[in-house]
Amino acid sequence: DFTADFTQLVDNSYVPAVVSSATTTSSNVVTVGLSEAVTSANGDLSQNLGNLEGLFTLKVGDTTLTGGSDYTLTSADNQTLTFTIVAESNYIEKDEIVQVVYNADAADTTHNLKDGQNDFTADFTQLVDNSYVPAVVSSATSESNSQIKVVLDQSVTSNGVDLAYNLDNLENLFV
Repeated sequence: DFTADFTQLVDNSYVPAVVSSATTTSSNVVTVGLSEAVTSANGDLSQNLGNLEGLFTLKVGDTTLTGGSDYTLTSADNQTLTFTIVAESNYIEKDEIVQVVYNADAADTTHNLKDGQNDFTADFTQLVDNSYVPAVVSSATSESNSQIKVVLDQSVTSNGVDLAYNLDNLENLFV
């Protein structure tokens, strides 16, 4: 006896982690949130960042940045990845298109992202919400014949500290 042709609907319960958010938080930081916690090499993401950098590229405008040399990767938890761009020449500009690309290793899945049900995260290219707005000069006035007052439209820091603590280094940037 032959089996008759048939069509069977399959219940697909495969639900891998996907990107739930991707935003710029400054001119050199991109944060990617995943829909659920994931692991890499059967452990916390923070323990395997060096290997994960090889699976991601960051595209800023027409420039493709690679992990280790162009950006560093950190993870505060197993659901968030933070890309910090190293060189100022690669920093994100206002309205620039930014993308995060994940390319899992098909040959060796050890370091690929995997959720709690052992589902691997599929390759993705995620457009980043670039909400970065740089500080701009809101006013500049002469205070005296040797002093000019420049006011920015938002507070800023230099080398991670208030401007007042870094004036010696900043003086050389003005002409």
